[in-house]
Amino acid sequence: MLLGIGTLNFVTDWLFKYNYELVSSTMGIVGENQVRQRRGRGSTAPKQAPDGQWADFADLVLTISREIKFGDYSSEEAVSLSPSEGVVMRYLHRHPGSIPSRVAHASGLQRSNLSTVLRGLEDRGLIERRSGVDDAREVQIFPTARGTSNYALVRTEWAELVSAAAGGDADLDAAVALLQRVEAGLVRLRQAGEQAS
Repeated sequence: MLLGIGTLNFVTDWLFKYNYELVSSTMGIVGENQVRQRRGRGSTAPKQAPDGQWADFADLVLTISREIKFGDYSSEEAVSLSPSEGVVMRYLHRHPGSIPSRVAHASGLQRSNLSTVLRGLEDRGLIERRSGVDDAREVQIFPTARGTSNYALVRTEWAELVSAAAGGDADLDAAVALLQRVEAGLVRLRQAGEQAS
């Protein structure tokens, strides 16, 4: 169950950051040409708008994420993170020892914005930078013990909240599998769009 909540938050962050225009165009708020203009690059979105169920799916993911973020953590030890900080921490927990350029590419953050995020996380003792094993000039980023415990604590609270809200988990495996496919697809589409521009 914990993996599903982390995946949900990653997908939601991505939808907020990269797909708001696509969701809005589906709802008739923004046209496809406006989406391309706002993105400033060739759109990787399909020519046809997704059917109503996919629009509902995206809308629900955004709403669920907002509701999760409204909740205060019950533990005083929990460190709240901005959406960008959360994306970076989730990535580093999956890929400890990543170099900054890889984190930027995977998270969709500009290098200058990533530098600011990394400084903030480092100042709060959630990550540490280490010299590379093969090249001392290369910097690798790792979650600290505090960063790891904070991530586990926050995920536990997310799991408790979402589990209570769902009232059961009969379809949880299928939901997690779908969210993982959507996450992988959204990241792939974003990265393909970045390479095309």
